[in-house]
Amino acid sequence: MTIRPEAWHRLRAIDEYTGEPSIGFALKILSFVFVRSVELRGAEWREFDFEAAMWVIPAERMKMKRPHTASVARQVLSLLGDLRNTTGNGQFLFPSLFSASRETALRAKGMQDQTQGLLPICFDLHMHIICTELIIISLV
Repeated sequence: MTIRPEAWHRLRAIDEYTGEPSIGFALKILSFVFVRSVELRGAEWREFDFEAAMWVIPAERMKMKRPHTASVARQVLSLLGDLRNTTGNGQFLFPSLFSASRETALRAKGMQDQTQGLLPICFDLHMHIICTELIIISLV
């Protein structure tokens, strides 16, 4: 299995990201769950069944207005545990990413990676690139 250099660089930069912890967690989780960024940014702890490793996104947050159930990999469960230790037990997984000002800033400026210079990425672009890479790998 071969990953193109651009995708490899992006995944490495995300892994080495040292900025705001919530952004790092969000990007790592998106690499596994493949949901739209709005679904992840609005995720609530009550939507996760850690025993069954499932995430049920309510219909009102889904584009097609139907509930969506996603399997959650053990790596995501580990990330969620670390995230809870970082952000606490409030309603949302990402309370700092839920504000409109934060969302606007992320979309307008991209994300600053501390070790690799400017990493031009937004959450939905990241998901698109990873999905495309998986399709390419499956065709090889």
